[in-house]
Amino acid sequence: MKTYAVSVNKIALKHKIAKDDPFWKEFNGTYENKWLGEEELAENICTGHAYTAWHDPQYRNSQNWKLSQCIPIDLDDGTYKSSMAGVKEQDFTRAFASIIHTTPSHTPEFPRTRCIFLLDEPITDPNKYRSACRFLAKLMGGDMAATDPSRQFYGNDHAEIALLHGRLEVGYLRYLYQREQLHQQEVANSHNRNNSQYGTTHAQGQAQHTGRSEDVSKLLDRIDPLGIEYHDWVASIAAIKHELGDSGLPIAIGWAQGKKGEVERMWRSMRRESGVVATFGKLCHLAYPSR
Repeated sequence: MKTYAVSVNKIALKHKIAKDDPFWKEFNGTYENKWLGEEELAENICTGHAYTAWHDPQYRNSQNWKLSQCIPIDLDDGTYKSSMAGVKEQDFTRAFASIIHTTPSHTPEFPRTRCIFLLDEPITDPNKYRSACRFLAKLMGGDMAATDPSRQFYGNDHAEIALLHGRLEVGYLRYLYQREQLHQQEVANSHNRNNSQYGTTHAQGQAQHTGRSEDVSKLLDRIDPLGIEYHDWVASIAAIKHELGDSGLPIAIGWAQGKKGEVERMWRSMRRESGVVATFGKLCHLAYPSR
């Protein structure tokens, strides 16, 4: 059984603790650094145990932070997207998430769900861990405020919970993060572009576009166009167009192995108003199915 570095509180709670509660300090000192399997972590959550990163000594504060192999993301805007069903529908969740569960503040009228990503190895730098948490929160539309390294996450004995059995590789997470940084740089360059510097910024943009093409091609190398369902095949072509624009058509044709003219006709029909829209996350889900 694969185990993960997670710190779990010894005390099972029925409700959250306010920071001005006299019990607050005692509670922060009752965490235990453990190696837990996915099912063991889920059991602790469902019995009301809070969890966090490893701390050494085992008192929860930012100075004692040691490492984490677990990234929880809170989705709590109260819409369908933050419901269990809505979170499950996200391609990135289906590809990489390990556990999803409702939070103590969840109600049917205002859904709040937490999505847990267990990592293949611990992250030992608190700044890199914070960056990873913020990146995933932004990617999933989660709560950006709930991303500090020493944050604790409450379990609850009335939680709805689902085990998805995914695992997120730190190396792949780093690759996605760096890819996003390049994209943000490209956006910044496009905003700064003017006539006098067009030649330089255009060349930079071309280089970054080449990088995106390589990113897409790496994922497509992992997807057998003849081994997936037809709707996933169509969605993959749509994702290529969404990511690369019309310059991605040769890549789509080379990958898809469709009949003569089939991909080109489909490509022309794919507009946002047609409802045929997919994104980079769809390619991630197909390239790295849940393990």
